[in-house]
Amino acid sequence: MAGATASGKSDLALRIAQTVDAEIINADALQIYQEWQILTARPSALDLSRAPHVLYGYVSPAEAYSAAQWCQDAARIILQNREKNRLNLLVGGTGLYFHALLNGMAEIPDPDPEVRSAARSLAETLPSEALHAILTEEDPESAAILHPNDRQRVTRALEVVRSTGKSVVYWQKETLQTYLPEDMVTEFFVLDPPRLALYQMIDRRFDMMIEKGAIEEVRRITGQFPDMNSPGMKAVGAREIKAFLDGEITKTEAITLAKTATRQYAKRQTTWFKNKTPNAKRLAPEN
Repeated sequence: MAGATASGKSDLALRIAQTVDAEIINADALQIYQEWQILTARPSALDLSRAPHVLYGYVSPAEAYSAAQWCQDAARIILQNREKNRLNLLVGGTGLYFHALLNGMAEIPDPDPEVRSAARSLAETLPSEALHAILTEEDPESAAILHPNDRQRVTRALEVVRSTGKSVVYWQKETLQTYLPEDMVTEFFVLDPPRLALYQMIDRRFDMMIEKGAIEEVRRITGQFPDMNSPGMKAVGAREIKAFLDGEITKTEAITLAKTATRQYAKRQTTWFKNKTPNAKRLAPEN
């Protein structure tokens, strides 16, 4: 069960899991991290007591954790549940997780740490067009299929070609790793509420996050993990709240900007699922 943030996936999954023998498996790249609870809308302790949940809050923000690792963890649980005749209910908003698990994923060698650091330094200092131009020179094959504004994937491609001497396209073609048996039966549902309703749900939920202590959560976690560019620090709204804590903007401005960032994130998720999962069954929950 996929969909944009705040679309109601977790609540619906919990209701389903309470009526059938199913285990809820997290498929959200932000909810895997131990420290983030409020700002990632991770299921509460009460939710966890109502139905079995796995792969939530088990990775440190300091750890480099990949989609391939998630696929391996999820596939192991899915196959164990299959032996028990228990349903697997995958829930989340990370399209790459679903796509990789169901369709396979290339096994790309981890970049050399020094190469990765140098590539990320370039990404932090150069505009998108300039970064893409470097990739075009070093790996024209991957540059041809990556948009200059897709900075994360452009940087990743640069890391790969500099570390391995081969294009990321080569690795994707030659090293596809599958995770589930071909006879595994799956049903793919996407929660797709009307955009205005989704934005209203986002705003209400973020106000609740602030009431529950999101600001203190950001203060605590950023004090422990100061690198805001690491994957484990990408919780939507964290950067804006950090700017408030640093005295750069007011609390009201931080909340407004964080809500806007969340809507933009939801729009990207919605677009991804619309383009990448045309055969999924669409659900339009009430707000």
